[in-house]
Amino acid sequence: MKSRKDLSVRGLTGTLVLTMLLEAVMWGSVLTGWTTVGSAGTVDEDSMSIVGLRGPFVELKTSCLLAILGIQKWCSVATGAVTVRYNIVPTGALNIMPPSGFVPFVLTSRFRDAGNAQRVLLQLKEVNLQSGGETTLLTIDSDSFSSSTNYQTQAGPRACGFTFNFDQNAYYVEAQISSYTGTGPSPGLETIWINRCANL
Repeated sequence: MKSRKDLSVRGLTGTLVLTMLLEAVMWGSVLTGWTTVGSAGTVDEDSMSIVGLRGPFVELKTSCLLAILGIQKWCSVATGAVTVRYNIVPTGALNIMPPSGFVPFVLTSRFRDAGNAQRVLLQLKEVNLQSGGETTLLTIDSDSFSSSTNYQTQAGPRACGFTFNFDQNAYYVEAQISSYTGTGPSPGLETIWINRCANL
């Protein structure tokens, strides 16, 4: 028969192990940044007629002659600009504020810009809760990078050089996806994410 002392030691050990596991889970959630897929945003009313949503992607609406056969050839792409907005919430890493009052972040996106007549433009915006004043904090412009028919991942300028204050402001990303060629592949946006700088 086990003594009360043995049972007490085992109970204490189990409690310590459980506490350590909970702390690990909590620390992991603290370091988690904000992410979204392109198709999860709110599409502007003026863009409804030309937007195309496909899995995680937001693109311009594309029609292919042999699409019913699963063949993506002889396609036409809608022309114009699609505007999509993404609300940023203070989850995990975005809601940590050290005594210094500054936490550096990096904004990254995965997009496709296949040529000169196409563009994907992301603007990170801050809206003051009291005054309603709006400021553009950061811009990622696909025209700043080499064009490609494949999706590419790029970090925005001023990486590790901006922070958030959710006590005083609200934040959102506005994406504009435009094409004026009428041919494919369409420009598109697959993912956006914001996280703490790994090296700081």
